[in-house]
Amino acid sequence: RFGMVMVVEVRQLLLRLLSCKTSLTIRSSQKPTTITMPKRNYSQRSYSQRSSFFARFMRLLMGVACIYLVNLAARGHFSPGAGVRGVTVREEVFKNIKTLQNIKDSPSYEPISTASDADKTRAAATIFSNRKPTKLAGEIDRSSPPTPESKEYGLWKNKYGIAHVLHSRFMQLQPDLVELGKARIELFKTFTFRSFHEQSTKEFLWIIFTDPELDDAILGPLKELIKFDKNILVLGMNHNFHDFRSDAWMKGIKKVHAGDMQMLKDYHTVAQNHVYLETRIDMDDSMYQDFMRQIQGRTFQTLGKSARRAQFKNYPEAEFRVYCPEHHLEWGYFNPWNKESKQGHLFGLYSPDFCITAGLSHAYQVGTKPLEITGHHRLDKNYPQCRDSKANNTNCLDRVPDAGYKYVVIRSRTPTSAGMQGVLPSTTVTKSTEWKEKQGETWASYIMNNFGVTPKSIWDLRQKLSDNMEKILQDAINGQCTRADFTCKDSSKAALNKILKEVRTYDATNSGKREAIQ
Repeated sequence: RFGMVMVVEVRQLLLRLLSCKTSLTIRSSQKPTTITMPKRNYSQRSYSQRSSFFARFMRLLMGVACIYLVNLAARGHFSPGAGVRGVTVREEVFKNIKTLQNIKDSPSYEPISTASDADKTRAAATIFSNRKPTKLAGEIDRSSPPTPESKEYGLWKNKYGIAHVLHSRFMQLQPDLVELGKARIELFKTFTFRSFHEQSTKEFLWIIFTDPELDDAILGPLKELIKFDKNILVLGMNHNFHDFRSDAWMKGIKKVHAGDMQMLKDYHTVAQNHVYLETRIDMDDSMYQDFMRQIQGRTFQTLGKSARRAQFKNYPEAEFRVYCPEHHLEWGYFNPWNKESKQGHLFGLYSPDFCITAGLSHAYQVGTKPLEITGHHRLDKNYPQCRDSKANNTNCLDRVPDAGYKYVVIRSRTPTSAGMQGVLPSTTVTKSTEWKEKQGETWASYIMNNFGVTPKSIWDLRQKLSDNMEKILQDAINGQCTRADFTCKDSSKAALNKILKEVRTYDATNSGKREAIQ
């Protein structure tokens, strides 16, 4: 309003300055004298000649003010009669929805419509934003389908119109193994949490499943780490994550340790009539920094277009797509080429015949039930290879590539792992002269640039694990078979006991050396 008043006042001032006849009254000590300036023919003079410095400055000021007001209007922060910084369109919509919900929840509310619950849900989940998505460097080709608009419903938001859930398991059925839990927190902080913050999109919900009775010595540091991240939810649940769309799954939640339960409800609501995408990551692994956005983009290309047509009707045929990383890196706690190494080792793996759990993703069309997965390593046998990333190419397995760097996930192999697979370097790793020579290059060039994880943070992590390794191993051994329905392998226990024996021998040897020196 002040800006509009300024425009009017400046206009009146300019009219006076540019009038054909201007009078100046000069006051002296004797008497006032009026000097009348002769009328001039302004048509014979150029615009710049007849404009004073003050007039040109005011016109410039008016232009800047007009540009500022136009930009505010374009962003939705200004409308005629509403004033600057008025209520945005989106805020007004949510305000109206909240008012209607309050009316519905009141005791005196009586429905006047016979619309079905499904119709109400569909109508509620179609709120669109006026903002256009920003294109990031390296974005996958979307030349054939239209550019998606950012969509919002409550606390859910995704520019591809996809309900994307990332899920992880942490200390389930192991609530009181404190030393093991603290070690896994350090792994989570170094690998998984760091790569989460480096992701090029945050338009997804991350659910961490843990034991409902998790010890505060473990839960406290976890909650402290994630307290500023609004899209992370820590749930106290020990059963497996399966059908996110079902109401039974929602009712099975025992406890919410951290996070916004309303965001979970919004994602659950949106998943009913939008393409649903779920991704798995272990709490000691890392994802390539553009991984989540690429998975969303590929899902939009294949299922997103048809989802818009199927959004308001039952979808008769099942449609899904499985995404599986084909190349991955492993960071091992032990270095097979240098026993004195404080860094561990890096090793690249190519797995065309099976799928690893890190980064494994499933996209489901509207109305499609989740797959009955009997083993992630057999997915390659159960489903054909996807031909391309275009529409109508579904019910297949899509190998996740990356144009810049083929290793899209890092898996850590330490004595804290439940299965212990790969913790002790295999013969294949030990005999690999290629990767022995590539250690320096991989540490220096790839880890930070592609995952946002600094090599020093990994080396510091290894030192922390090493300083407390005996207690960690004791907890890991105790946690193998002490609880029902949990991993119980003789090979894992044998590997843990072997490492524990070596650690004790190493500590005893070094202790004798220290005493001799003293």
